[in-house]
Amino acid sequence: MFRFYDKEGKEGHLTGTYTDRKGQTLVRQEDSLYYEYDMPESLKKEELRNYSVMYDDGGIKNLPKGFNLDGAKVVYEGWLEPLDPVSATASDQFAPFQFILYYAGYIKVFIGDSIVVPERWRTSWNPNSYKFSAHIPKGKRTALRIEWQPDGGVSYCGLRVAKPRSQQERFPPSTSPTMSRLERSLSDRGRVLSTVC
Repeated sequence: MFRFYDKEGKEGHLTGTYTDRKGQTLVRQEDSLYYEYDMPESLKKEELRNYSVMYDDGGIKNLPKGFNLDGAKVVYEGWLEPLDPVSATASDQFAPFQFILYYAGYIKVFIGDSIVVPERWRTSWNPNSYKFSAHIPKGKRTALRIEWQPDGGVSYCGLRVAKPRSQQERFPPSTSPTMSRLERSLSDRGRVLSTVC
């Protein structure tokens, strides 16, 4: 979906800067931001296979080993460049992307020169997700910066993006882009109720 560049402009990843409450800093390369869950140590790969659960080797265990998140400040930064903005027409300069941010603690997201997610907070025992959209210029690097203050020693952070869709895919003929969110919700609710009743 995107080509990533770190804060120095090197291709392939973002820069993650972790600063603990004592001011000690650790900088590393981040190929993704997918620290959205924890797996109990008691669950082994074999046990998961028995339950037909796909084992994912991700989650918070991939945060820096031995780094105390309690009181820390984390910054993920660099640039992103859309690889194939399929939803933009030839005359469009920007491709619309829809993101989902998963977080616990305090978090802000900047894309380009704009804050696209003003500061949000959620306690770590009950993380939250937040959906937002951003129009990103086709064929250009655009700055990305995420400022995260984890909530406690165990916390969560993730950013994912949906594949861009055309106007027609986002608003099929049965709906209209001018139809209000409430009208669409009520319309969808009516369809669901009519199939259930």
